[in-house]
Amino acid sequence: MTPRAAIRAAAHSATTTTAIRRAALALLLAATILAGGVLGGPRPSSADGTLTADSVAITSSAAAGSDYHAGETLIATVTFSGAITSHTGASLVIAIGSNNRTVTLDDVASGLNTTTLDFPYVVTSVDEDTNGVTVAASGALAGTYGHAGHTGNAHTITAITAGLTAQAANTVNSTDTIDYDTDDDGLIEVDSLAKLDAIRYNLNGDGNPAGANATAHAAAFPTPMDFQGCDADGDGTLAACTGYELTANLDFDTNENGYTHQSGTGDAQDDWYTTTTGAGAGWNPIGGHVETTHQDYEAIFEGNDHTISNLYINLNTNTSNSATFVGLFADIGTASGVTGIVRNVGLINPYVNNTRAAGSAFNFSRTGALAGRANTRSAVSGAYVSGGSVTSTQNGGGGNDTNLAGCLLGYAGGTVSDSYAASCAATATGSLAARDRAGGLVGQSGATIRDSYATGDVSADVVAGGLIGWAQTSGQIIGSYATGAVSSSGNTNNAGGLVGLLQHNVIGSYATGTVSASGNGSQAGGLVGSMLSGGISASYATGAVSISSGGTNYVGGLTGQIGSNRNVAASYATGAVSASGGGTNHVGGLAGRISAGGSLSTSYATGVVSTTGSGTNSVGGLVGSIASGTPVTNSHWDSTINSGLSSAGGGSAQTTANLQMPETYGATSSELYFGWNTNLD
Repeated sequence: MTPRAAIRAAAHSATTTTAIRRAALALLLAATILAGGVLGGPRPSSADGTLTADSVAITSSAAAGSDYHAGETLIATVTFSGAITSHTGASLVIAIGSNNRTVTLDDVASGLNTTTLDFPYVVTSVDEDTNGVTVAASGALAGTYGHAGHTGNAHTITAITAGLTAQAANTVNSTDTIDYDTDDDGLIEVDSLAKLDAIRYNLNGDGNPAGANATAHAAAFPTPMDFQGCDADGDGTLAACTGYELTANLDFDTNENGYTHQSGTGDAQDDWYTTTTGAGAGWNPIGGHVETTHQDYEAIFEGNDHTISNLYINLNTNTSNSATFVGLFADIGTASGVTGIVRNVGLINPYVNNTRAAGSAFNFSRTGALAGRANTRSAVSGAYVSGGSVTSTQNGGGGNDTNLAGCLLGYAGGTVSDSYAASCAATATGSLAARDRAGGLVGQSGATIRDSYATGDVSADVVAGGLIGWAQTSGQIIGSYATGAVSSSGNTNNAGGLVGLLQHNVIGSYATGTVSASGNGSQAGGLVGSMLSGGISASYATGAVSISSGGTNYVGGLTGQIGSNRNVAASYATGAVSASGGGTNHVGGLAGRISAGGSLSTSYATGVVSTTGSGTNSVGGLVGSIASGTPVTNSHWDSTINSGLSSAGGGSAQTTANLQMPETYGATSSELYFGWNTNLD
């Protein structure tokens, strides 16, 4: 007999008191059987409409180690016996130490289809639980939940079948921890010189230095949250940082007496007058300045348009068989692999001096206010130097040793963009004269330099350029300029208003400063001293250029010499060009000489060309001398200013009036500017 049949039969036979009692008992028994109660029957399932909370677990992980710190998110996940479709008033009590923390979820009316719910809790600075957080089985969960197995039936749940016991992986230790990434951009915030100095202990910028470095870093960043609090995606989960950022202007004039260190003796009362580099040596470059022990900076350094004033470095080193890298940073980026990025930071009135002692065996010196070297894997943008000076002196060594000085960078190998050096003097000098190279922005470059400039004076014994001393084959210069005076004085020297020695392309750039060279075997140009390789296009120079030396010399208003298989197109020079002395001089309004295989097209010169002294001179209004068979096409010089001069290899003499009254680009070769509509792409 079925339970329902038993109920009907009991009710029908209840005609006496005893029978009624027996019927009532039968009814109760039948109802119990119908409900599947203690007397047997199948256990209810989700399909019958019953919903239970079966378990709870912590499904998040602490950022580092096993402790959750302030600001981190701890997630408790409740698992239900079936899929839920909605919830109202859902909350969970998480016990953290002696405190109960209630996590409440926003109501969801419909649309869910999940067997789990996450209850996230952001740890506060007063939370502490060294044993591990817990969740009680009874009374911890609340809320009404719609159940997918029984549409329209809402279940109020107040218990969890298996609560959460204390676990070592879920401990909370947030006492006095500090968030050093308050804006959640993944960059550790630097607002003091002490914090700037501490970067050297975490050069990959991940915010998780180890061992002795962790202790040293913590001296400037005490009691940090894990990973210094970095949360780059803002999801509440702490993860490795990506570098550092300035949040304030910094000043090495810490006693605020206005002394700017420019005498070279420093201010002994300033905090950074003496560092690990020795008394009076000033700042120790981040990463260390000695090649054998230095390390690269392999992270982001974001200046946020803040400035660092009165940087003072005065190093005198005698380290044998090792290079030096001297600047705020020693070395940015790597030769291959990790890229170092420095951007949007200004250095105001720096004094950077790197002197190598005589009699030592050296490899090379790299000196710049921002960094000694920005390696092949580097990107520098929006960085600048205003005022101050950078000097590198190397009194020893030999072989392939080089001595580089640049107001921003000693050497650049990656990219440099939207950067400048204003009124900063760069000097490379010393007894190793044959290897000295200086540039107003960069001493030597294999980088692509774009939309950048320099306005300070530059001098070097051998290679000097208003923007770059030596521009190597792997880079190029685009949309950049220099305005400072440039001079070189050693034998076999190269001086250029923009670049001293060129091995790559210059495009859409210019120079306006004067250029002078002395010493036997000089090459000087208003834009480029000498072109070993590469080319010049859509560029110009306006500064006066002069040489005064013996030996064989090349001087031109744009470039001293256009080398073999090098070309100049769509460019001009307007500065005066002069040569004096007893040497053999090649002097031209645009180029001193064009070597075999070189070429010149669609260009002009308007500056006065002159020579004095007892030298043997080859002089031209456009080109001083040229290798046989080398083409000069659609190019001109000003015959009004340079009356009586010819030009080697071609080009045409035009009056000032003709040059100032161009027709169209010209449809035929007889027109003055025929062929000047040149596609430079």
